[in-house]
Amino acid sequence: MTIIMTIDKLLNFVFVIKEKIIAGLTDFFDNHSNFIVKILKKIHPNYLTISRATFFPFAVMFFLVYGHKVTALIFWLVGWLTDPLDGPWATVTHQETKLGKILDPICDRTFFLIVIMTTIFINNFIWPLKTSLIIALMLELLLPALYLLAKLLNRPVILAHNKYGKCATILMAIALPLIWFNEHSESWQFILGGIISAAILTSLINIQRHVMIFLKQES
Repeated sequence: MTIIMTIDKLLNFVFVIKEKIIAGLTDFFDNHSNFIVKILKKIHPNYLTISRATFFPFAVMFFLVYGHKVTALIFWLVGWLTDPLDGPWATVTHQETKLGKILDPICDRTFFLIVIMTTIFINNFIWPLKTSLIIALMLELLLPALYLLAKLLNRPVILAHNKYGKCATILMAIALPLIWFNEHSESWQFILGGIISAAILTSLINIQRHVMIFLKQES
């Protein structure tokens, strides 16, 4: 419980800073109407979200398969940055939609699932690390399954990431590129296993929170 409370306090601090930044940007965009602002407002946040499932994961997969790791890393970083940007961008530009809220978690998981699966199959690393990745992959599939179950039971549940889910995403976003460049270093693989284990822990907390919401609605 002490670990969870510490993580909770840290994440709350980070999210307070994030909200202040979003509020500042929203105020800036609301009070300025120059040429650049008008152009930026035309970029719909859903474009960023959809690109995370339709373009970036396959670009990363392609370059990883052919051994172009630096290029894969560039596409990975740009694609991953669309995750923390699309939601705040929707708020800043006042373009929040119900479709965007549904697409966001779906595209997040599509992006990570494709890249995690590619990493598992093309990299030659020790089994404890590979097992951790497989567990992380299975956890990524649990929330969509719960979402589908909620839909079948006509429950108004949208399983967007909470702060723990976001934390798990960030940890995996750090770990995966490190695996690509350090697959033959056993000492690094144990360190990476620790990062992925932390991602699994926060992902489990994320899932537990969603399950509690689901069960509460059931009762």
